[in-house]
Amino acid sequence: MIYYECAGYGSSEPGPILRSGLQVVRELNTLLKNAGEKGPYVLVGHSLGGLNMMIYADQFPKQTAGLVLLDPSPLAFLQGKKFSGLYQLFHEQTAYFRELAKNAAQTEDPSERARENFYLAIASEHESLLSDTADRLATIQTFGDLPLVVIGSEKPNPAFQADAEAFQQFWIEENRTLSQESTRGEYILATGTSHATMYTEAPQVVLDAIMKVIQQAQ
Repeated sequence: MIYYECAGYGSSEPGPILRSGLQVVRELNTLLKNAGEKGPYVLVGHSLGGLNMMIYADQFPKQTAGLVLLDPSPLAFLQGKKFSGLYQLFHEQTAYFRELAKNAAQTEDPSERARENFYLAIASEHESLLSDTADRLATIQTFGDLPLVVIGSEKPNPAFQADAEAFQQFWIEENRTLSQESTRGEYILATGTSHATMYTEAPQVVLDAIMKVIQQAQ
């Protein structure tokens, strides 16, 4: 099993802007080739990473053996069709990260200045998520018989205030529907987990799902 840090994250160099899902998966495919990692691959991604793995599976189907998606964001929300107030909040977060990048570029603190590319990457990902990436995801109709497990979190995000409960139920049902895009799809609700930390709160659930998909792929 291998993992990597996207461009702009951790020790990785910054990548080109716009940081769309398609750009990210093309970089991932190049990375795997250059590293000599032979496919096909079982792809695992959390949140935005899950959406990127869906795009990878669509763009490189012969290189994809299976998918494990950890609480990917609902497409209907990203398209602005549901929860307009939270959709606007997401837009505001983009501006917030751009402001953090601006401040990081101007600070004398070297540790904070080093985070400029990280903030720029997140801002660009947010921006493209509601446009280029959402449009790309909308073209995916099916994963055929690809082994697929979608794992959802249970706890509402208190930051969403009055919309928290309803939005969480919407997210769960959207992911349950997503799991049906493969004839070998399965949805698992990881009870007691929150979106941001589900893989640390229910590591065995995630590991079991990965091993199951690997076995199905073989």
